[in-house]
Amino acid sequence: FISAPVISAFTSAAAITIATTQLRAVLGIPVRGKDIITKIRDIIRNFNHINTADLSLALVTMVFLTLIKVGTSTSTVIASLC
Repeated sequence: FISAPVISAFTSAAAITIATTQLRAVLGIPVRGKDIITKIRDIIRNFNHINTADLSLALVTMVFLTLIKVGTSTSTVIASLC
């Protein structure tokens, strides 16, 4: 048995690790750090070098995927009511 706080901490740590790894690609900035603290520091230091094309593509993709998810769940609910 694994307690809820341990599972919560593990999930949070995984989310932070994934987010810091993906931010480099989303923002299009160079990050050389191996650990999370160094990665976050590099992201903050290079924040003025954001690649707007990479950021725009990432945002459009996230909005598109969110709309597909919302549309799919909405159509499933509507179909179940018929």
